[in-house]
Amino acid sequence: GSGYSSRTSDTLTKDYHYYAIRLKDGNILRLSVETGSMYNTVWDASPVLLGILLVLLILAVLFSIILTRKLVAPIKQLSEQIDSPQLTNDEEPAVYAELVPFVQEIQLQRAQIQRQLTELTNEKDKLEAIIRQMTEGMILLDQEMRVILVNQSALQYLQAESLIDATHLLFLSNNQDLNECIQTAVRGSSESKIIPMRGKQIQILTNPVKSGDTQIGVICLMLDVTEREQIEHLRREFTANVSHELKTPLTSISGYAEMIAAGIAKQEDIAQFAG
Repeated sequence: GSGYSSRTSDTLTKDYHYYAIRLKDGNILRLSVETGSMYNTVWDASPVLLGILLVLLILAVLFSIILTRKLVAPIKQLSEQIDSPQLTNDEEPAVYAELVPFVQEIQLQRAQIQRQLTELTNEKDKLEAIIRQMTEGMILLDQEMRVILVNQSALQYLQAESLIDATHLLFLSNNQDLNECIQTAVRGSSESKIIPMRGKQIQILTNPVKSGDTQIGVICLMLDVTEREQIEHLRREFTANVSHELKTPLTSISGYAEMIAAGIAKQEDIAQFAG
């Protein structure tokens, strides 16, 4: 058999580790080693152990960096070339096979978004072209009366050369009547008024712009009604003149009729009045 013990030697007064084993011939072999010498051995070997640990640590870091770069390379390529058909090639995909369905879905959605964006851009360009070519002035504002959109005709009516985005209405127009119409629309009511601008008669039409039940802004249209107003003025003058010209003979005829009916007119004058 064998045995192991750690104790303080009575003769040497030091701590020892003892190990004993019975040999085949019946003798007992006992070994002892001073406890301090084991610690010294470990301490002496610690620089070597630390060096080995440091080398292993460096190797582990280098290996992890290389492995990480190798693992991330296809994903990085995916982010840079998401639209490339080679990424999802059935024979030799450039990304992990597990990511192919994911990449295909992204490519499909990107194509749809790009197509929708192109359509929206084209519609926006068409709308802006139509607004620019309008002879009527148009101003689009938000609820804080910041100008979102204004066409060239409106700038001409307002005697302004250009507009900086989000300019407040007061920096664009000093026309009190126009500003009051827009303020009325901001409060949620439509307004229509004809006001003089640059020697012309301009009809101002303002309406609230709503998204669902929420008001998000105001649209203002400026129509040149100068010619219409001039024609209306001429019509009123013509009507007044015709009424005046017809009123005089009608008054005379009415007077003659009353004289005949009352028997005031002589018999010989009746034929003259009737003629």
